Amino acid sequence: MRISVKLASICLMLVLLLTITTPAFAATTNPVLSVTGTTVAPVASVTPTTATAPLMPGDTGTVVVTLTNTLKSPGTGNTTVITESHQNVYPPTAGSGITTTRQTQTSSSDGSSGACELKFVNLLSEGPIHVQNAAYTDVGYLGLGDSAQFQFTIKVDDSAADGKYYLPLKVKTDNDECYVNQVVPVVIDSTQPRLVLNDAPSKLGTSRGNIIIDVVNYRSSGINSASVIPEGAEFTFKPRAEYTVGSIGAGEMYTVTFETSSKNATYTGNPSFVLKYKNGDNWHQTAPLVVGMEPKTDAAAAGNGGGDNTLLILGGVILVVLVLIGGVYLFMRSQRSKK
Repeated sequence: MRISVKLASICLMLVLLLTITTPAFAATTNPVLSVTGTTVAPVASVTPTTATAPLMPGDTGTVVVTLTNTLKSPGTGNTTVITESHQNVYPPTAGSGITTTRQTQTSSSDGSSGACELKFVNLLSEGPIHVQNAAYTDVGYLGLGDSAQFQFTIKVDDSAADGKYYLPLKVKTDNDECYVNQVVPVVIDSTQPRLVLNDAPSKLGTSRGNIIIDVVNYRSSGINSASVIPEGAEFTFKPRAEYTVGSIGAGEMYTVTFETSSKNATYTGNPSFVLKYKNGDNWHQTAPLVVGMEPKTDAAAAGNGGGDNTLLILGGVILVVLVLIGGVYLFMRSQRSKK
């Protein structure tokens, strides 16, 4: 009987000493990384934050990428509970004594914190658009619902054709299942604002005449620091150096007036005007608008001068004839009075 009790006790102890594992399963959720915003605009003193604008050939621009960890709550993962039992016999003599049992429990979880570590964020060049700065590396962690912005400077070739180009955006994290591999569209549009002649005299003299010009912005985005600059060595203008317009919105028009006169009684050239403006912080200038005038040449002036001299000579001859006639008349009268 003692042997049976002892054998049973030993068996019970072995069973209790075995590790009993009770897993409690729950879904494992990885962080979700998403591009929640991109802006592309000509580089400017103030970084664009809300709207995009097309670049022109030769422009330097800015691309701002916003990354967001859209996960709202961390995953609970798999929870493991470990129960251990220990048997003590007192006094520790075979076949006798008092047996006691003690149990301990420990638990562990492989659930995600929901954060992701950004290893690198990179925007790649494509076609005529070149990314000027290197990739962002080892940026840090992006927590639940957090966002971060990354700015890239791009340069457009001077000979770039109009169209939409797609720059590859690549983002890697410490989690192979959390990454970004998509494109950022960039629009190139070479459309320029224009100067349109509204009104002008057919010819100019030393007195002033008004030349009226419309500044029309045909672009899909606004321009700034716009000014109209007159040119022509044989003419004077008011304003003398330039007519400052400032900012002109997309599709808007602004009218300017120059009081213009010739410096001399003669001229052979034509006055012209150019529009200088900024797309972002990039300077551009339109082709000259030439205002055609009827020339006042030296030959015409000489012809006019010859006509004046002829009149003077003719007047002098007539005056001499009149004097002679008057003299003859007086002489004849004096002779009659003597008789």
